Amino acid sequence: MPLWVQLADELRSAIRDGRLRHRLPSEPELRDAYGVSRATVREAIRQLRTEGYLDARQGRGTFVVPKRQFEGYHQQRFSLAARLADVGKEVASVLAIERREDERAAARLGLEERSFVVVRRLRGVEGEVVALEEASVVVPEGEALLGSPIHQGSIYEVLEAAGVHVTAGIDEVSAVSADPVVAELLGGAEGRALILVERRTFAGARPVEYRRTLLQPDRMHFVAQWGRTDGEAL
Repeated sequence: MPLWVQLADELRSAIRDGRLRHRLPSEPELRDAYGVSRATVREAIRQLRTEGYLDARQGRGTFVVPKRQFEGYHQQRFSLAARLADVGKEVASVLAIERREDERAAARLGLEERSFVVVRRLRGVEGEVVALEEASVVVPEGEALLGSPIHQGSIYEVLEAAGVHVTAGIDEVSAVSADPVVAELLGGAEGRALILVERRTFAGARPVEYRRTLLQPDRMHFVAQWGRTDGEAL
């Protein structure tokens, strides 16, 4: 395993368990502490900046991104369950798991059939509500969710156990205003700006799910990487 990968793993673990907070040690300090080259230190830092763990501030140094911020990456599926697990113990409240018609989900997935299993839940960490999530899974695939206590974690794990393999998806991010019902559930003011993530997922070419996740904006930090800083092409 390359040294920069080992160093990135060590620093990532130190950030996650709280051993490393606030300002990151300087490059010379990291070189001396871990006995590695300057190039190794820089590549490890570059990787952690890409993942959203570190933030470089001009003239001030490199700082650890606060744990309360959750990262989303355009290179891979954004997993709220995984991000919550990074921060602490997930707490979820299931508002409904039911089979019903969902015209919006059918329209977004391009389906004539409107019957879905809908899972609606509040999700957060350590007593703090982060998101309101509503996932509409097509029938019959979604019927595996009806008998499952989805109080936390990933819906995809339940589907996978039932033989439904999600292979692709499209996430769209936009800003919306909280209506009275959403404001009450999330504990904020009506009309407050929220981040909306709309997702369409597929098993091969077959549509599986349409999901709407409303996120507290002050709990989110999205990271998108393009190009390289070392002169090499992607």
